[in-house]
Amino acid sequence: MKQEQIKKQIEELQDMLKDMKQERIEAAVIYSEHSDFMVEIDEDILLCSVTINDLTKQLTTKNR
Repeated sequence: MKQEQIKKQIEELQDMLKDMKQERIEAAVIYSEHSDFMVEIDEDILLCSVTINDLTKQLTTKNR
């Protein structure tokens, strides 16, 4: 993947992550912390965060 593609994907994932965090805040009012819905949101947030980190590492490694 080219550097510009990686940068664009990181930006998109950061936007998604922001939206997921907001969704989690709103869902916490309705669902219990251990409900399947909340667990799924937490897993999605974690996966998105890890992907952002991996792409960032790829970007910095390519710049060396």
